[in-house]
Amino acid sequence: MLSYGWTIPLFPLVVFAVVLATGRLLPKGVSVGLGIAAQAFVLAFALAAVALTQHGHSVGASMPWITVGGFEATVGFQIDSLTAVMLVVVSFVSLLVQVYSIGYMEHDERFRWYYGAISLFTASMLGVVLADGWLLMYMCWEVMGLSSYLLIGFWFEKPEAAAAAKKAFMVTRFGDVGFALSLVVVWWGSGTFEFEGTRHAIESGAWAGPAVTVAALLMFMGAMGKSAQFPLHVWLPDAMAGPTPGSALIHAATMVAAGVYLVARSYFMFEAGTLALSIVGTIGTITAVMGALIALAQNDIKKVLAYSTISQLGYMMLALGAGSLVAAMFHLVTHAFFKALLFLGAGSVIHATHTQDLREMGGLWRKMPWTCATWVIGALSLAGIPPLAGFWSKDEILMVAMHSGRVELVIAGVLTAGLTAFYMGRSTLMAFFVKPADPERAAHAHESPMVMTAPLAVLAIMAALAGLFNSPVGGYVFGKYLGHHEAAEPDLILMGIAVGVAAAGIALAWTMYVKRFVEPDVHLRPRAVSVPLTGLFWIDRIYEIAVVRPIMAMAAWSDRADAVVDGVVRAVGAAGLAASRGLDVFDHKVVDGAVNRLGESVVESGWRTRKLQTGNVQTYLWLLAFSVVVLVAVFAR
Repeated sequence: MLSYGWTIPLFPLVVFAVVLATGRLLPKGVSVGLGIAAQAFVLAFALAAVALTQHGHSVGASMPWITVGGFEATVGFQIDSLTAVMLVVVSFVSLLVQVYSIGYMEHDERFRWYYGAISLFTASMLGVVLADGWLLMYMCWEVMGLSSYLLIGFWFEKPEAAAAAKKAFMVTRFGDVGFALSLVVVWWGSGTFEFEGTRHAIESGAWAGPAVTVAALLMFMGAMGKSAQFPLHVWLPDAMAGPTPGSALIHAATMVAAGVYLVARSYFMFEAGTLALSIVGTIGTITAVMGALIALAQNDIKKVLAYSTISQLGYMMLALGAGSLVAAMFHLVTHAFFKALLFLGAGSVIHATHTQDLREMGGLWRKMPWTCATWVIGALSLAGIPPLAGFWSKDEILMVAMHSGRVELVIAGVLTAGLTAFYMGRSTLMAFFVKPADPERAAHAHESPMVMTAPLAVLAIMAALAGLFNSPVGGYVFGKYLGHHEAAEPDLILMGIAVGVAAAGIALAWTMYVKRFVEPDVHLRPRAVSVPLTGLFWIDRIYEIAVVRPIMAMAAWSDRADAVVDGVVRAVGAAGLAASRGLDVFDHKVVDGAVNRLGESVVESGWRTRKLQTGNVQTYLWLLAFSVVVLVAVFAR
């Protein structure tokens, strides 16, 4: 069965092709049915793959794609335990998002196109996961970039959506340049683009030295773009301009997960030297803390979740930098469930209240009990409260960080845990439990239809229980399944500190926003705190000054230079045109005139000479006699 793995991305791809070809001719129900049926099939195959890839079994196939001289590039698929895990996550979350979207996008004019775009997005991520080498992965990687552009800019008539789509496309393209360059280095060093061929070259010593580190770091540039790592994180918050279910898919199981998966799939390259892993860990640490700090100051419910995603992706990179592929992938899986739950929960709130501003919400728990209950489960899981899934995956990251000997990673991890608990407590209380800021809006709020709440319930179950797969209770089955056994034993002291910090963060939010023992948002009162947080640490501003403005200035200078060049060209052209017109006049009036006049003179002379030919003999005799007299007179002299 696994030998047909290459067909997996074809199912959502066919849905996209059908929607693209038929447009409005396709009934709504058909587009929904096609999308959901395709995802259901993919999920079934993924679950079968999980069952069949135990004990290290894997299957794959490849075929030549380009052969030029000594260069041969192959493309193919590979299904192993890491692939199977990602197939389950991607297809499961995508299926629930598509079911949820039936209710959320019901009245949108481009309902069919939405399902086409989300199917293309899913197909491209499945292609990334199934690729047996970096070349095919890169091609699917770029299609994913296009898909994100289509989803983020779905409501392109809104200027902010169009700008966000372009920003995401350009920022991630910058990272993709590094990924593309890494392919050159990999081919130069190992002679192949395939994962296993490159792994063999490194393990055998055929390829070693700084070039491996260079290739790994260039590859990490691509991961930084897709997984929104500092300083290429700026596109992700703006991506909230797209439909909320699309945001859920981007943040939970596709685009942002792709960067982490790239590093995990290429982990043998990063392990070949300590420098690459050290840089990955440092960037992840900065990203985790920075994202959590900025989330403290956000009032847009989707922006809170966006910066939370940035922070949690930093957590995953921190784990990879600390030397644990299992901890990073485990957190990727649990994060996919609780972050999809939170985004879809936010969509349910927005659907009911028609606002994204937390300051305009409040008191929704009575009106939206299902949404509130599932949101609370997702928020507590994200905050790392036991025994929910996020607790197990977050604490494993802290433990591997401790065992790595890098104390700064542990401190940053614990700090991020406390900040995460506070901003999730803040957003939860402001949306559901505080006194309504707008009583009329709260009065008109209503629970979402079952087609939207059912996916929330399923995701809530996963957000609560998925962590058991890599816990002492579950026998660390997740790590064993991946074939890595570096899972750290629980450190009860560190675990207690992390839980205590998280509980303190939630308690502080409760006293600040519900009990009001402390003034709400008092942490934002000092300008030394509020200015950098609301200003997003000026990263966008720095890009504007250091990158955008110089490029725009160069473009303006080029435009002016182009105007000068065009002016010269136009002047030369005008002079040439005038000269050609003058030559045309000279040719017609002088040259042609002289030739024509000469011809006319000859003709006229001919006509005059012709008059002498009268046919009269007497005239001819008189002319002959006259000629003789003239000749005699001339020669007589």
